[in-house]
Amino acid sequence: PLTVVVRDQSERTERIPAPVREVSSARLYAGQTKELSEGRPGLRTVKIASIYENGRKVGEEIVDETILKEPVAREIAVGIKPRPTW
Repeated sequence: PLTVVVRDQSERTERIPAPVREVSSARLYAGQTKELSEGRPGLRTVKIASIYENGRKVGEEIVDETILKEPVAREIAVGIKPRPTW
């Protein structure tokens, strides 16, 4: 039997989620959190090669990736101050 393999390339733009960075804070009690900065998602362009065998999709692979806009980290303060015992 003859097997036909076809590779098709496409390109799409995706959002890169903003990473979260936690910073210890002696001003907040343990267990409390406070957002210091909001952060911003980034943007990237991805080229994808889709592989078809006999007309059926069997796989996909990323061929190239270009960062258009770097994400900015979201900062969260995490409390480390011990709670008072009354």
